[in-house]
Amino acid sequence: MPSPVLKPISPSIATDLSAYCEAGCDQVAASAPLKAAIEAFRRNPRLRLLPVVNDASRPVGAVFEQDVREILYNPYGHALLDNPAFNRAAEAHCKPCPTADIATPLPDLLDAYAHSDGSEGMILTSGGRLFGVLTNRTLIRLAAEREAEIARNRMARLEQVAAASDRFVCDISLLADALTCVTEGVAASASATASRTGIYSQRATAVAAAASQTAEGMIGLSGQGSELAATIDRVRSHTLLARDAAAEAVSLSEAGSARGRTLGEAAAAIEATLRTVQTIAGQAQLLAINAAIEAARLGQDGGGFAVVAREMRQFAGKTRDAVTEIGERIGDIRTVSAAVIEGQGAIEAVVHRIEDMTRSVDEAVGAEAATARLLADNVGQALAASGEINDNVAEISRMVADAAQGSTAMRTMADDLAYETARLRGRVGTFVEELRAAG
Repeated sequence: MPSPVLKPISPSIATDLSAYCEAGCDQVAASAPLKAAIEAFRRNPRLRLLPVVNDASRPVGAVFEQDVREILYNPYGHALLDNPAFNRAAEAHCKPCPTADIATPLPDLLDAYAHSDGSEGMILTSGGRLFGVLTNRTLIRLAAEREAEIARNRMARLEQVAAASDRFVCDISLLADALTCVTEGVAASASATASRTGIYSQRATAVAAAASQTAEGMIGLSGQGSELAATIDRVRSHTLLARDAAAEAVSLSEAGSARGRTLGEAAAAIEATLRTVQTIAGQAQLLAINAAIEAARLGQDGGGFAVVAREMRQFAGKTRDAVTEIGERIGDIRTVSAAVIEGQGAIEAVVHRIEDMTRSVDEAVGAEAATARLLADNVGQALAASGEINDNVAEISRMVADAAQGSTAMRTMADDLAYETARLRGRVGTFVEELRAAG
């Protein structure tokens, strides 16, 4: 039975097999008689296998030189060849032969040949058609060259490993030296940290004491600030009362001034009336004079006119006297009214000044009250901050203690690191020596 054809494998190490292949080698058709195969072996004594191909030039197996030799060396070999029953188509005498595509990489080709129990050679195809034959000697030489190349590559890798080992040892030495320096630096840093933690602890204690004193002072200041705020609030309430009283005084002063002005206006109106009355009195005096003249002209018949004239003169005199007296009283009233208005104006000006001062005092007291409340609030915040300072100082003290313990642990770790660095240096040296010995 013909052996299955191997499919091309993606090359990993490419090798041009056509340079080693016996291209265009002898072949025999599957339908050809066995004698044709024997004649091919006779023409080419170095031939070890003869590919058998079908009508499409695809190999179906091979006739091996060993099988032909057994037939020829048989005492009845020639008689067998003359026997039509024995000398049938070459396909009947072909056997499986390792087959691979010409593009198959050499490592895969050799593996395929080794797994197919090949002994005489291998058939190569191109596109499924016969391309040539690789003899057993050629395959052995290719395998040897491959092993030599692998050995050279391995030697080159060993040299690279040796060089890398030397570099690795150098790097490890540098690393060990750096770790040693780091260890010394860590140890020194741990010692310095331990010293600083002591100083920080003392300073934290001093800060805690100062914070306590500040808190006590803030408590006293908070009480005084609260009392000051209460006092300022009382002063502000009294100031508000004074401002209300001043406003009321201004209102009363303005009302008095208005009444004074009304009184002056009334006096002026009375004076106008008096002038009218005085005019009437003057006219009555003229009537009395006219009546006396008329009575004198009439004689005894003019007695009534005389009486009227006398009464008119008396009325005019009394009226004139009353008008004069009323005018004097009205003058006094006008003088008093003017004095009252002037006094009311002065009082109003004073009250306005008092109101302005009261407003200024109220604003100042309001500002002081706000300041006092702000002071109280700030004191409260300062007390809270003082409490936080105490808490933070306590936390700092704890952290300082932890830092001191950490410094001790860091010093221990530095010692361990130095010890492990020395061990690492020794282990690396041993590893490199073992690696070189194994190479």
